[in-house]
Amino acid sequence: MPHLPIRTFLLLFLLASIISTNPSNAQSKVPERDRYQTLYAMLPADIDQAGPLITAYLDSVEQVSQDSSLTKAYFLFGRLQYFKGQYRVAERFYKKALSRSDLPNMPNLYAVVSLNYGVVCDLLERLNESMKWYLNAQKIAERLKDSSLLTKVWINIALLDKRLKRFEDAIQLTLQALDVAKRRGQTNHIALCYQNLSIFHSFSGNKAKSYAYRDSALVLLRNLNDPINLGRHLVNIADDKLAEGLPDDALTYATEVLAISKSMELPDLASSANTLLARVFLMKNDVAKSEFHFKEARKLAQSIENLELEENVLASMIDLYVKSKRFEDYQKAFADYLDVGNKLHGLVSEARFEELKVLYELDKASLRNEALKKENNSLQRQRILLFAIASILLIGGTWIYRQHRKLSGFVKSLFMLNIEKAHVSELGGLPLSNIEQADSIAAGPPSLDDEAKNAQQELDDTESLKRYQQIVSLITEQRLFTDPEFNIQKLTSLMGSNQKYISQAINRHSNRSFNGFINRLRVNEARRKMIENPNSSLVVIMEESGFGNRVTFYRQFKDITGFSPSEFQALLLSPPVTSTDM
Repeated sequence: MPHLPIRTFLLLFLLASIISTNPSNAQSKVPERDRYQTLYAMLPADIDQAGPLITAYLDSVEQVSQDSSLTKAYFLFGRLQYFKGQYRVAERFYKKALSRSDLPNMPNLYAVVSLNYGVVCDLLERLNESMKWYLNAQKIAERLKDSSLLTKVWINIALLDKRLKRFEDAIQLTLQALDVAKRRGQTNHIALCYQNLSIFHSFSGNKAKSYAYRDSALVLLRNLNDPINLGRHLVNIADDKLAEGLPDDALTYATEVLAISKSMELPDLASSANTLLARVFLMKNDVAKSEFHFKEARKLAQSIENLELEENVLASMIDLYVKSKRFEDYQKAFADYLDVGNKLHGLVSEARFEELKVLYELDKASLRNEALKKENNSLQRQRILLFAIASILLIGGTWIYRQHRKLSGFVKSLFMLNIEKAHVSELGGLPLSNIEQADSIAAGPPSLDDEAKNAQQELDDTESLKRYQQIVSLITEQRLFTDPEFNIQKLTSLMGSNQKYISQAINRHSNRSFNGFINRLRVNEARRKMIENPNSSLVVIMEESGFGNRVTFYRQFKDITGFSPSEFQALLLSPPVTSTDM
């Protein structure tokens, strides 16, 4: 736990004691503005102590429904989640703050919330929405003539320009922000500008300026005692050292980043540190340590649902498995990379898929060629072989694409057959199985006793079938299966019969238990309703078909049709398969 100054400790103690004693009276004991400012100032340096206090603050103001206080509480809680790396939770609470009707009456807070929401949208790959909220924050800051806030907005717009590959625009805007920060003596903003200028010049190809700004930022961040921004800057430095072929220097910086992430409990920073360590050990040819840190990095990225981090980790893991010639692990990592890419960027284009597939096969071909060289084959023969493999891969990629389209058609055809089955009644008696018939033939001609038994059996079967037909008629005509509470006891009461006989009749002639028999009727009813109105709500269909809960509905529907209800509905709404698709 970091050391706290005496004054900060006393404020925290007072605030915690008031909230824990009586949240509803907290405002009367601590001025609302002081309370908010104290909690705001604790982030991100004292995130461990701030977490429970901000949560208690939110609970207390929700109880008394204070407009401005509740808006501030939503913002503070979102800010807390942002520093914890929980960007989607932060987004949700920033949205709550932005939806409050009183927020425009607090222009300073409105600008800050807009800026923070833009940052989260940026991290979640919603760049257009991010720019919209940055510009909103800029407009308010200009109206307020708040140069400090305006500097922060410019820095974030510059970072967004960098993501959009507008490096010169990013550099000019950051220099403008740097000038304001220097005139106002804002050391933290100066450090942030140096840090960003280092990144922008690196991307634009000016390494000399990039390294100069990088070193200046490092000096300022160490003096400022800002561990979070220091950690993120060290990540960039370690990455530069790896690019320069200096793994020992990179190891020093990556180890420092890992220590900062653990002390501050920042899983996103810890994931980046582990990725750096994995790349360092890969450069040192220590595959076991490299794989360990890659897996740790991915686990941390998954824990905070950061798809961008996970995608970067998987890309590096693919390189590891290629170099270590572990193609089964390569294929799994490759499949995971595509899956994460689909979630992060939307559906990966066919061209991108084919490109990655060809690259994978070319990596295998390259390793095969190394083996051929060791066998002293001529250089000319190797070139011809590589050309042939590349040609085959291109043809194979086209073939895979065509098979994929065919498979889509087959899935659609299977679905249409499934729909046809929904119109066919599955009630009625079942013939003897082949095994029963074989047993009756193997037994030979019946004796007199056998004939008597057979006659009795036929009589029992006739009565059982008649009873089963009565059951079917009663259940289907009165639609008893649509009652979620309907059970065999209710059926026995309605039939005026014995539960054992009813159960035997259903088992013998439907080859299912009572519950299985009723659930199949309900699934058929659900399919019928979907086919009649594909846009119907699944919840409404579930209830009208007689299912009492969502879990049973989904499980029974999947077991009987082979599709989940949502998949079945999606296929109903999809366009028909044409001959060109096949």
